Amino acid sequence: MTRTIDISLCLFLAAGAVSVYGQAALSDARTAAPIPARAELAAGYNRFQPYGDTAGCNCAMNGGFVSAGYRPGKGIVEWVADVSGTHGGNLDNKGLDMRLLIYTAGVRFSLPSPARRARFFAEGLFGGAHASGTFLTGIAGNSCSADSTAFKAGGGIDLSLSRRFSWRLADASYTRTDFQTGPYGYQGNLRLDTGIVIHFGLRPALSVAQNGFATPSATRP
Repeated sequence: MTRTIDISLCLFLAAGAVSVYGQAALSDARTAAPIPARAELAAGYNRFQPYGDTAGCNCAMNGGFVSAGYRPGKGIVEWVADVSGTHGGNLDNKGLDMRLLIYTAGVRFSLPSPARRARFFAEGLFGGAHASGTFLTGIAGNSCSADSTAFKAGGGIDLSLSRRFSWRLADASYTRTDFQTGPYGYQGNLRLDTGIVIHFGLRPALSVAQNGFATPSATRP
């Protein structure tokens, strides 16, 4: 009789422990949140300074840029797409002009920062470029257009203004194009960007499926 009571008590305690553990595990599953994905949209001013085979040329161009980035959860890698458009008039003081469109995509890496509100990054992007204007022919009034590959490599710093906004203090990059002009057949260019960054995130939420298990879902903050 005593042995039966002991076995029953052990089974009762074991069942209680399993029940408590199961409830705790389900509670943890309901409250645990996956690392949210982050996205950003940046836009602003850029200055494009050709050099290399155009050394000594007064060829600085001004324009703007738009870029979008996506970071899939926790990590230092961000996927980036970037489009910039610049224009220069009276290039080389000869009345020549050029319009340049560059579109690239690649990766951006967040670097360790000594300041909590600052983010340092490095990036490498590859794509194409389209140029048009009289600068390509060197003859005022005689314009043409051309396309080439483009490569952008550099880095910069973002300063956090709030949870949603940052200021891209500077993004400096070497941008190479391969228009078949000049003695080298390629152009090395210095590009400087500054602008505003808008951050978007998906705040994780948990909904309980009919089978009693928690399944992750996401809602906007």
